[in-house]
Amino acid sequence: MRDITIDTYPGNDAGFQAIYTYNPKDGLHTWGTAFYGFADKETGMANVGNMTLKVNGRTLQPLRIKTKVRNVGDTVLEVVTAYFSRSIYEQIATAESVIAEIGPAVLELPHYDRKDMRIILGKVPPSGPPQTASTDQ
Repeated sequence: MRDITIDTYPGNDAGFQAIYTYNPKDGLHTWGTAFYGFADKETGMANVGNMTLKVNGRTLQPLRIKTKVRNVGDTVLEVVTAYFSRSIYEQIATAESVIAEIGPAVLELPHYDRKDMRIILGKVPPSGPPQTASTDQ
C-alpha cells in the first residue's frame, strides 16, 4: 500500500494499492485499484454507489466498485475497490495527473505512487496470461 496525497478526507490517513489478478480457468484478467481510508469513525467514503477519477482532467468511472468497512482496533478502515478495463487502467497508470473523488474524499495519486500499476502492465502482455522471467527447459 502506498500513501497518497489527501486533498479532502475527514479521516486521519489514506492509502492506495494497485490490483491485478488472472484466473487461468476462465482467462479473466482483473484490473483495479483499492483506496483505503483510516479514521476514528466512519466518514461515508465506503458508503458510495460510485466514484470518479479525473485522469489528466478527463472524468472516468470504474466498471464496478466494491466497498467495505472494518474496525481495526480503535481505527475504522474504509475500503473502496474500483475495477477497470486494461486500457483505462493503463491510462490511470501513465497519466500526469490522477484525482479520485470517492464520497467525501478527494485523493490525489501522484505519478510515483502509481509505479506498481506500471510494473504490472509491463509484466502482463496486452493479450494473454502474465509472463514470467524464467523459462522451463
